[in-house]
Formats: sequence, C-alpha cells, structure tokens
Amino acid sequence: MTFTPRLSIDYRNSQQSAFVPELHILSVETQSINHVYKNHDYNFHWIADYMLNYERTFNSVHNVSALAVYSQEENKYEYINGTRFGTPNNRIQYLNAGQLENQSVYNGFQDWAFVSYIGRISYNYNEKYFAQVSVRRDGTSRFVGDNRWGVFPSVSAGWRVSREGFFEPLLNIINDFKIRASIGTLGNSNVGLYPTYATLEMHTAVMGLRIVRLPDQATH
Repeated sequence: MTFTPRLSIDYRNSQQSAFVPELHILSVETQSINHVYKNHDYNFHWIADYMLNYERTFNSVHNVSALAVYSQEENKYEYINGTRFGTPNNRIQYLNAGQLENQSVYNGFQDWAFVSYIGRISYNYNEKYFAQVSVRRDGTSRFVGDNRWGVFPSVSAGWRVSREGFFEPLLNIINDFKIRASIGTLGNSNVGLYPTYATLEMHTAVMGLRIVRLPDQATH
C-alpha cells in the first residue's frame, strides 16, 4: 500500500507601465499629447492530489489493485489597468497627474474550482485476463445548483491473446497482442466560467412618492 500526495502551484504577479511622451519638433509642440498606461495582472492556480494505492498478488496468478484519489483544483485571476492622457510634462508619468477626460479604467476578476473523487478496482489473472471497475464523482463551480456534481462509472475487460498457447508461433512477429473493451460515461466541463449563472443588467428607473392629506371629516 502506498500513499502519494502531490501539490502543484502556478503563481503570477506582474506589473506593467508604459508612457508615450509628448513630441516636440523644432521647438514647436505637435498636436499629440503624452499618455500613461498602468497594468497589474495576478493569477494563482493550484492543484492538490492525494492517491492511496493498494496492490497484492495471491497464489502468484491473482493480481488485485485498488486506487482511491481525491483531487482539488482552484484558479483565481484578476487584472486592473488604466490609461490617462496629458500629464503636465514628460517627467511626470503617473495616472493621477493625467486629465480626467478620455480616461479608461478596467478591472476584471475570474475564479473557478474543481473537485474529484475517484475509485478504481482492477483484477487480472496471470496477466492474461483483465477486469476493471471505476467510478468518479466530479464537481465544478462552472455549473450551478443540481448540475454542479456528476457521477461517471465505467467498466472494462481485456484479454491478452499473446499469452495463449496457440499464439506462440506468432510471437516472433507480434510480441504483444491484447483485446480490450470498455463502457462508461464521461463528463465535460469545457464551458465558460459564468454562462450558467444568471446575469444582472443596469437599468435607470424614476420613482416618486406623493403624500396626500385628507381633510378631517366632521362628526355630528
């Protein structure tokens, strides 16, 4: 029995800055004005796998193995960038020194996660006849509600024909020949990050409140 943990991390944190200076030709200022651009890009992606494997051979011909896996993956990405024109001079290269007109600011964020539980049992007799049963349960943040999780079973069987006695005359031509058949279900999470979520739209509405006071009624 062996236990194998694995961890993979991909981290990126980058900053970019660009400045296009104002041009002067023969001491005459051209119509172009300077502009400054700033960008910050951040991404953190990690994968953790925990695998427990069991293997044993009985009576030298019965080979049994079992595998259990838990896998988790997550990714977060954010960016922000801004542009402004017309700082006081080419030595001042900061966004706050630029003009408010025609400025642009963009900020975006994306995140997703994936979790998987995997179980597999395999058996072979003398490396000749094979059988395998596996099942996995996957969950992804790309879907919502009841569609977030899915169970995907599969079974397979194999026959190594090259281990049979009648195949021996062909071993000098084909050293290994195996027939395998399998059936199962597969999932597909190759979709966008948020198309399954409801979207919000901005609308402008005018609401008014009018208070009317009624005169007191006379009583007799």
